[in-house]
Amino acid sequence: MSVLLKPLALIVLALCPFALAAEKVTACTSTLFVPFNWETTTSLEGATIEVAKRFFKKERVELELLPLNSWARCLKLAESGKIDLVLGAYKTTERQLWGDYIEEFIALDIVQLFKNKNKQLHFEALDSLQQFRGGGIFENSYGESFDTFIQNLSPTQWQKVARPEQVLTQLAFNRIDYAPMNRWNMEVLMFTLKQQDKVPADTEIIPIGKTIHSNELYFLFSKKAGRYREFHQKMNAFIKDMKSRGEIQKLLNKSLTRYKQEFMENRQ
Repeated sequence: MSVLLKPLALIVLALCPFALAAEKVTACTSTLFVPFNWETTTSLEGATIEVAKRFFKKERVELELLPLNSWARCLKLAESGKIDLVLGAYKTTERQLWGDYIEEFIALDIVQLFKNKNKQLHFEALDSLQQFRGGGIFENSYGESFDTFIQNLSPTQWQKVARPEQVLTQLAFNRIDYAPMNRWNMEVLMFTLKQQDKVPADTEIIPIGKTIHSNELYFLFSKKAGRYREFHQKMNAFIKDMKSRGEIQKLLNKSLTRYKQEFMENRQ
């Protein structure tokens, strides 16, 4: 190829759709996990979303956020390589088979058990829950010990649903006796459900017993999609720097406030 044609070839390559596709990262997340992420009528919002946006803007790479309305589907698409990145995932042995985690976690999610205040239930050890009905989210992890415990429960002892507000509705109407969740998500969801008149206004969902697990939330790249090597070192350093400056905690606080404000505005 002549010297004059080389620049032209580079321009053609740059304009090629396949070259452009490499400059875009597709991502999905849970659609209701305040303050980490949630879905509005037009977009995905939250602290993990904002961290991802800032990082890829810095790298001059387009970030395409896909609202799937299903956490299980998000994970399956990443596992198959149809989506590049999962925003805000717990680390599990199963997910490590198909995904590469960024080493630096984004935030700490403290998981507790919750019950309806009017339910007589005392939690001291996992075995004490055998006689009760619990509920959680499809494909969610609640820590190795609790995950192992619920794997041995019958469908009548453990009920799975698609979204966390369904879990709280079941608690409110005593269809289940307990559920694992983080306090942030529980408080925001109960606020929302009461405002929407989906549960009685006097419903009280309270924590029981000790923390069952502290889960770190990570960015998780699909191995089949193959974008981990391209970004992991820079992303790890970026998250570490944000944490050291307190920026992620500020985003979490801001996201929680924003969610409540937006919800109340939409109610007016």
